[in-house]
Amino acid sequence: PSASPTPTGAPAGTRPALPAPALVGPTGPADAPQPVLKDVVLAWAPVAGATGYTVQVSQDGDFSDDAVTYEGQSVSTRLALPALPSAAYRWRVAATQAAGHGFWSTSGAFTEGWRDRVSGLRTSAGPAGDEFPTFAWTPIASASEYELQVSSTPTFDHDPTQTQAGFGTTACFTVRTRVTGANEQGEAKNDGAGDCDFTNLAPGAQRYWRVRALDHLVDDAGEVDTTPVVRDGVTYQPLAPKSGELDTGTCPQPGGATASASPSVGPTPSASPSAAADASFSCDAAHTVQRSAWSDVQTVTWTPTAAASPTAATYAPVAVKPLAPEACTARPAVPGEGALADCTDFPTLDWDARDGATGYRLYIALDDAFTNVQQIVETPATEWTPTAAWRDTTASQTYYYAVQACTAVRCGAVTSTPDSLRKKNPRTELTAPAAGAAFGPTDVQLRWKPFSTTQRAALGARVAGTPATGEAYAYRVQVADAPADGRPATDADFQAPVEDVTVDGALCRPGPVDPAATVDPRTTTRAVQSCTGAGLVAHDPARDEVTYTSATTSYPTGSYVWRVQALDASGHKLPWSKVGSFVRDVTPPTATVTGTKAADGRVVVRFSEPVTGVSPSTVRLSPATASTLAVSADGRSATVSPARTWVPGQTYVLSLGAGIADAVGNPLAPVSASSRIAGLVDDGSAALSYVGSWGFRSSSNAVGGGFRTSTPTMRAQTAATVTLAGKGVLLTGCAGPSGGLLDLYVDGTKRARVDTYRAYSGCGVRLARIALADGQHRVQVRGVGLKRAASRSTSVQLDAVTAL
Repeated sequence: PSASPTPTGAPAGTRPALPAPALVGPTGPADAPQPVLKDVVLAWAPVAGATGYTVQVSQDGDFSDDAVTYEGQSVSTRLALPALPSAAYRWRVAATQAAGHGFWSTSGAFTEGWRDRVSGLRTSAGPAGDEFPTFAWTPIASASEYELQVSSTPTFDHDPTQTQAGFGTTACFTVRTRVTGANEQGEAKNDGAGDCDFTNLAPGAQRYWRVRALDHLVDDAGEVDTTPVVRDGVTYQPLAPKSGELDTGTCPQPGGATASASPSVGPTPSASPSAAADASFSCDAAHTVQRSAWSDVQTVTWTPTAAASPTAATYAPVAVKPLAPEACTARPAVPGEGALADCTDFPTLDWDARDGATGYRLYIALDDAFTNVQQIVETPATEWTPTAAWRDTTASQTYYYAVQACTAVRCGAVTSTPDSLRKKNPRTELTAPAAGAAFGPTDVQLRWKPFSTTQRAALGARVAGTPATGEAYAYRVQVADAPADGRPATDADFQAPVEDVTVDGALCRPGPVDPAATVDPRTTTRAVQSCTGAGLVAHDPARDEVTYTSATTSYPTGSYVWRVQALDASGHKLPWSKVGSFVRDVTPPTATVTGTKAADGRVVVRFSEPVTGVSPSTVRLSPATASTLAVSADGRSATVSPARTWVPGQTYVLSLGAGIADAVGNPLAPVSASSRIAGLVDDGSAALSYVGSWGFRSSSNAVGGGFRTSTPTMRAQTAATVTLAGKGVLLTGCAGPSGGLLDLYVDGTKRARVDTYRAYSGCGVRLARIALADGQHRVQVRGVGLKRAASRSTSVQLDAVTAL
């Protein structure tokens, strides 16, 4: 539609008369071919006076409330659309102000789609004896999954509801770009990651296949901030999270086949309701899924490769290959044992193949004469990986092994030259807390790397990321008082531990409190095999750490040392870890407040130790007054200073509230201290402000050794003003033959006129005393420029103002 005849979105008479924006792109008439875009950015010309823009997108150009596909807000003149289903769309934009939006623009057009096609399709033969082809293709950018179809027809025609035998097209979904297919009698070769079973695969039959890419939103996305974000002049407005994901498991599968769910490698979609399969055998997800164009169609004809038959056997000794270098290192010869290899794990043993051999026999013994054989293994392979019992067997034990070649009839009479290894184990690696770190009122948590990770790390960087080869069934944790003289801890320091506990090494989560956890950890060694109770371990896969939460939450303030020992699956005690240390601090900080009596003084707070959280919200004055708060760099003190001056006579209460704590979280107990500012305001105090010409004179009888004097006129009066707190005010000054008249005002009201004339001169004279309601008052002394007839001058002298 063309631009709206009137703006909408605000009450009549208040709608902004904003003109319709001119579209920049994409634009075009609805009946013409539209640009096909995957990542759509809409653009328009700016409108003067606009504070933002509203954009609407519709599939058929109907922009009524129930027909708008998407509506978003932009603070710039470009808006990046979220992913929309592939279709043709119309769009329009209107400028907005607080009162609503102005006229709608003409509508532009575009087609949401994905031009890219999967390429590089190829098939290959698998290992000898495989009866299924391997499909492969080149990855495509932005794809989160692929749909692979195999058909008996080049057009992939089929009835989505057909279920009888002989069905023409089957499909599967996978995150891989190389999969080995199977039929319903076979087993796919993809380790569960995108296993693709096709009902129509058969040796010797020509089949057609094609691939397309899918791009869909990640499931279980967290809540998003829907505030528009501008990057490089483009507004991005995130969609609210949607439940569901591409669901291949609920698509109707003709011929009894079922499309496998997305594999565990890569993005893992969750089940969600899906629509029935469409005409090209794909599923409509519960929310937006973008699909690329189909690849070119490829053909494949498959013939299984026969496995080779064994030939004549020979019985020469089999040469054993060197031990896996990532598991073992050579060490010097040991008397009576010869040259051995130290192995952090019982390694995989491998050997050279022999022509005609259909299998091999491996001997493992505790002596080089093989009189104490521990295990005999018969295998068709040329390597053997030990079971868990062997992987976790005794540390420092020496093992000997040799191999015979065998046929289906018998094994060779001669074995290979025996070789040997010795098992060793690494120490458990402590990770936290850092040496000397302090714990506050919270539970003490100790962390270390799982035994399997420590063992794998000891194998070397060449096997990083490989599966664990051994696990600890339990860990023994010891905590003791740190040596008082600061020397490194030894075994002797752990003879009387603060805590000595054996905890289950299973990867478990905290459970209900175990009654066994109530025993005294200082005197009792307790086993917590169920991983329940206050003393437990929990595994954090993200950090690859084991965390032990100590059952001893009542550690007193002090320094401690700790260590961990892993127990392997056979119950053998492995080496102790290095010794870690931590400090327990459960002593809360204290504070002392030093007040001030001077009107321009400071209030100083000193803490017993460095603290955090000192701010205007935790350090408060009552009554509230303009002041500044300065905290020392070491966190041990804070100073409160008045922005101008304190109010003389006022009592201030300084309160330190919740939120102040020491470095480990011990909270400061609430502190409240009061300080009364001196009520005497001398003539030189910063609390007094003067208007007019005032001079200073010395006098031994005046407060502070001097006073202020001025000679006002009726046209040029003088004044001195101060704010003070109390139940009254006392005005002190000087009197003499030249004294004039002055007025005393309180809170803007004249309360007294004072004649400072006297036949002789003197200071320290009480000129006026006025009782007031208790509280703060604004007191002003005014020289009015008048005098009695006998006086020589209109001068007035101010010595002090005192709050009573």
